[in-house]
Parts: sequence; C-alpha cells; structure tokens
Amino acid sequence: MANYTGGMSVCPFYEREARLSIVCQGFSETQQLGMKFASEAEKLKWQREYCLRFYYPRCPVAATVLGYYRRQEGGCPARPPVEFLS
Repeated sequence: MANYTGGMSVCPFYEREARLSIVCQGFSETQQLGMKFASEAEKLKWQREYCLRFYYPRCPVAATVLGYYRRQEGGCPARPPVEFLS
C-alpha cells in the first residue's frame, strides 16, 4: 500500500510524488528536481521531516531553491505562501 501524502504537503516547491520518489520545483518554475528513495518508509520519513511541516526551508532541496531565488534580482516569486525561515 502506497503512502501518498501530496495532498498534505505544505512546501510550495512540492510538485508530485510516486511510490518511491518525490519531485520538487528546481531553480525556476520550469525546472524540476527529483529524489528517489530505497523504500516507501524512507520516503515517508523524509516527507514527515520536511514536506509536511511549515518549516520546509530546513529541507536541503527547499533551502537550495530559496537561496537561489534570494540571490536573484527579483527575489523569490510570490509562490511560497509563508514567510521564509532563516
């Protein structure tokens, strides 16, 4: 039985998931970053730690994407719904 949690993800960079993978937005809205896990349990552990919590900027993927947008002239797009956490 798959543990799909996409409907509960609060991270604004979350795109979709499959049984053993998560796909997130990359350094622009036209790029994507994918992570593959060895088991559903490992994927769910990652999601509980990062995707399903409002302090998603602690996620290494989200932090990298946020850092990229912060360095850009226009800053981060309006997509993230919550204030960045430092």
